[in-house]
Amino acid sequence: MSKITHNLPSEDMVFVNRQHLVNEVLETISHHRFWMIILWGMGGVGKTSLALHVSYQCLQRKYFDAIIWTTAKSYELGARGFKQTYERKQDRVVLTLNDLFNTILRVLGEHQSIRLETNKKQARVVELLSTNKILVIIDNLDMIPDQQAAEIVKFVRYSIPTQSSTAILTSRYEIANRGEYAFEITGLDIQASIELMRQSARQVGFDVIMNADTQILEAIHYATGGIPLAIKWVLGRMRRSKRSVYDVLDELVKNESDVLEYCFKQAYWNVSRDARLVLQAISPAEKPLDSSQLTNLTGLRDYQILDAVEDLLPMSLLEKDKLGRFKLHPLTKAFARLELAKNVDYEREVLRKYNSMTV
Repeated sequence: MSKITHNLPSEDMVFVNRQHLVNEVLETISHHRFWMIILWGMGGVGKTSLALHVSYQCLQRKYFDAIIWTTAKSYELGARGFKQTYERKQDRVVLTLNDLFNTILRVLGEHQSIRLETNKKQARVVELLSTNKILVIIDNLDMIPDQQAAEIVKFVRYSIPTQSSTAILTSRYEIANRGEYAFEITGLDIQASIELMRQSARQVGFDVIMNADTQILEAIHYATGGIPLAIKWVLGRMRRSKRSVYDVLDELVKNESDVLEYCFKQAYWNVSRDARLVLQAISPAEKPLDSSQLTNLTGLRDYQILDAVEDLLPMSLLEKDKLGRFKLHPLTKAFARLELAKNVDYEREVLRKYNSMTV
């Protein structure tokens, strides 16, 4: 290949520099320490933006002969709600292993190979990945149905030649095994959050945020927990509706907002019933809770609490502090509190027990 072939989508003009993460991922790629890299974290935390930024850095540094971007996301969230992305029109959407093969072949100009039988097609893809240095990105793996996602991960794990090509996967779930490297992506710190707000406001000429007191911007940061998608949603909502920041923040956390649905609904219904009960029980707490407190609040047995925690942690739904206690991200807390309110009898019992604990 005489030039670097790629199908990367345009990069967002506003990217808050997570330079330590960017450097760590690039170093891992450049030294070829791992052939499979997973960027994981809760919805809206910026996994896609990071993967795309890293991909463009690889393009500029000429680390690969080709860079192939695929995604399972066919919609995105903006201030007006959900909308279809342009990825489908660009043939980047991958929902099956065959979709992945076809996209790789199409980007590499191997259109005739797309018509091959599946086994021969896979063999040709593996040959191309062996004879060229290729970066393959699979974005939003968690949006692919379980069986199809498992087939894709199996192919990446066992069929991508480890000495030539590399794969980056983004997911809301931690899926790393030995021989793979996982980077957990968390919310922005307060300085980065404020930088994102200022940059976003300047881009569209939103004077209210450009000239806002630091106290206002800090309120947005703490309500959103530094989640970029939520921050941008709040700013967009404020700009469109002309409402105050506090009215929009109330809409974010006190109603079933689009942000909460996007970030949590799928993951929430993919965990066990016990895990959902644990999540709901933590939501009223102002301080982290230990396992014995969760046992008391939920009425579950110790082993059920352990299983629930092991279910929630890799799904980015639960956080664990240095003392081994459990807490929720501010947006997770808002979502779980709304779910608890739907479970009237359980809510009454949890609040009764919680009040007796805090007396």
